[in-house]
Amino acid sequence: MISREISGSPADLRLMQDVVSASWRVEKPLVRFHIGDLAWARYQHAGREHEWRIRLWETDDGPAGWAWLYLPDTVELLAVPEHRGSLIPEILRWAVDEAAAAGAERLSVSALDRDEPTVQALLAEGFEAARGPRFEAMALSLDGLLPEPALPEGFQARHMAGDEDLSRRVAVHRAAWSVFGPSRVTETSFRNLREAWPYRRELDWVVEAPDGSFVASRLVWLDEENRAGELEPVGTDPAYWRRGFGFAACAAGLRALRAAGADTAVVYCTEVEGKPPAPALYRSLGFEPTGRHLDFARNLRAP
Repeated sequence: MISREISGSPADLRLMQDVVSASWRVEKPLVRFHIGDLAWARYQHAGREHEWRIRLWETDDGPAGWAWLYLPDTVELLAVPEHRGSLIPEILRWAVDEAAAAGAERLSVSALDRDEPTVQALLAEGFEAARGPRFEAMALSLDGLLPEPALPEGFQARHMAGDEDLSRRVAVHRAAWSVFGPSRVTETSFRNLREAWPYRRELDWVVEAPDGSFVASRLVWLDEENRAGELEPVGTDPAYWRRGFGFAACAAGLRALRAAGADTAVVYCTEVEGKPPAPALYRSLGFEPTGRHLDFARNLRAP
């Protein structure tokens, strides 16, 4: 097993996504990440490369695991199932050393509750369960009946067109996430995202108002090899909350996902104070819980 620092270039990202897809082949749908998560994290904001440290572990057979450290104190990581028990401790030790060198006093990481090798490695390496929002993993089979995207008169659900949609697409995302503060998504970053694999315009859905503005959006990512799609991100302009627009965007996106060949959809969500409850939305669409993301942390200062 060898490891090397990587830059997050498109070629590097594909190697990381290979680890995700390999995990899906074994664990579908109980996987901490989807290939769409990596594309969204990499391209949703422009100019953040200096905030990251990314490392890849490889065997003669290909990529085996990776760690993505968001400086100074948060790391995301994944290893393919066959190497998880032996590799996760090594990945964690690298992350601890890097975070400490960056001046962090505490390192945070999350794991899926059903991923016993990762959870056990975290505990063995001195990480403790931390209090925080519990992200719920939910899945939906696309083989049965799917909900209809019903909308008020004059509104329509459609997928993205060309550059003429870009500014409105960015505007509705920024409005939807403004409850967390100013969004860093820009037209430049979203244009970069559109050019990244596996983005598909026909899986990027919006609800358009009679005046031409977008009031809700939902981006669907497809892992074609595993026939699995992810909803990430989903958002509605707060001025249009609780009127069914988020439901309609999701319903339309799910139908497009099935038409593209998927048999499963997943979403990772939590309840946020001051926002409509996301888990309830997904349950109304037919999603069922499959697990939870657990938060762990380790103090890096010597006692």
